[in-house]
Amino acid sequence: MLDHRVELKEKINEIEDKGVSWLEPARAFVKSLNQAEKLLSSGDKSEMTTFLKQIGSNHILIDKSFSFSPQKPFEILAERRQSRREASFVHLRNLDWQWG
Repeated sequence: MLDHRVELKEKINEIEDKGVSWLEPARAFVKSLNQAEKLLSSGDKSEMTTFLKQIGSNHILIDKSFSFSPQKPFEILAERRQSRREASFVHLRNLDWQWG
C-alpha cells in the first residue's frame, strides 16, 4: 500500500511538471493569431511578409498568387480553411444542381 502511494505521488508530480509544458506554446500560437488579425486590419505588407516568413516555408509567388507551406500548428488552420472552402463549393454545386 505504501509503494502504491509513493508511485501515485510520483505520477502526480510528473503530471504537474509536464502538464504545463503545452501552455507556453499554446500562448505563443494564440498571440500569433492575434498578430495576424492585426496585420490584416492594418494592411502593412512588409509586416505581413515578415509574419508569413515566420510561420511557413516554400514561399512561392506565381501570377500574383501567393502560396506557402505553413508550419505546425498553423497547418491545422490551413487544412481547416481548405476543408471549409471545399464544403462551400460542394454546397454551391448542389444548389446549382437543385435549381438547374
